[in-house]
Amino acid sequence: MTRRCPLWIVLLGAALSLTGMARTPLPAQDGLKFIRVARQFQTEPWAGVIRGSDQHPLYPGCIALIQPLASRVVGQGPDSWRIAAQGVSALAGLLLLLPLFALTRALFDEPTAILAALLFVLLPEPAGITHETLSDALALLAFMFALQLGEYALRTNGLAAAIGCGVVAGIGYWTRPEVAVVPIVVVITAGLRYAVDRYRRMDLPTQAQHPLVRFAALGVTFLFVVGMYAMVKGEVSEKLALRR
Repeated sequence: MTRRCPLWIVLLGAALSLTGMARTPLPAQDGLKFIRVARQFQTEPWAGVIRGSDQHPLYPGCIALIQPLASRVVGQGPDSWRIAAQGVSALAGLLLLLPLFALTRALFDEPTAILAALLFVLLPEPAGITHETLSDALALLAFMFALQLGEYALRTNGLAAAIGCGVVAGIGYWTRPEVAVVPIVVVITAGLRYAVDRYRRMDLPTQAQHPLVRFAALGVTFLFVVGMYAMVKGEVSEKLALRR
């Protein structure tokens, strides 16, 4: 029995992503916005680009970092930007299999985890986002990784996992604001479980591992990472329209 996602599923996902990239010679319409922002990241100060963009910056920032590698293969030009954007999505889709497998295995069993990873690779909708020039795959990676860490923190009373959940969710917020759902759900779940334990008069953890302390740390780390974005941007989110 294995404790990590089987290699053959990862290789199958990589093959399907490469096939999808080859069959998609044009970027999505919204993907052109991300590519435009990525091009600005290479020529202008990052803080100014973030303030002037209507998109969260992590995905176009990754494109800007990957594009020089793509240009060495296909040369400078529009194709290098498209391939860089697709490459970021494809890599995020492959990495997503790891927390997806781990979370499903923890909640159910290993055969179910293998099936979940295989279905993610094969189903058209999730497979489609792994070769598009959109931020969905990167945001979904952060969402799933943060959720897996949050589940682990709830199950093991681990402080490091709780803080990691807040950090990863905060980083994911730099991609899409919907990732903020994860720490909210994890903290609410922890609070409800604590209230039930108190009602049942069950033994509670020591102060060092107190659930309220642990998940307060999750919330603080998440807000800290989001706050760094808000300080640069001047608002919490362009999509949420909550200004400083």
